[in-house]
Amino acid sequence: MSESVKLLTCKERDALLGDYTDWKVAASLTDPHGNFGTPTITTTWARDLERLEDIRHPHYGEYAPGPEGDAEPCEHYYWIEEQDNDDE
Repeated sequence: MSESVKLLTCKERDALLGDYTDWKVAASLTDPHGNFGTPTITTTWARDLERLEDIRHPHYGEYAPGPEGDAEPCEHYYWIEEQDNDDE
């Protein structure tokens, strides 16, 4: 991962991700029951070397936010992967 990971607001994340046409899901973890820790839903998006990670903290056993929202605020991170130099 690059040294410069940037924390994004929801508005910045939405503007960057746009209509999703350029982005593909690179990784995901859906664990609303907290089998691997606290309940978490994580999606990492990829576009060329760019990465965007969404982290949600749902209420136990929930997949979608309820009327009161998630248990904790969402988090969004952006970074650019360093390109491998296999020629060296």
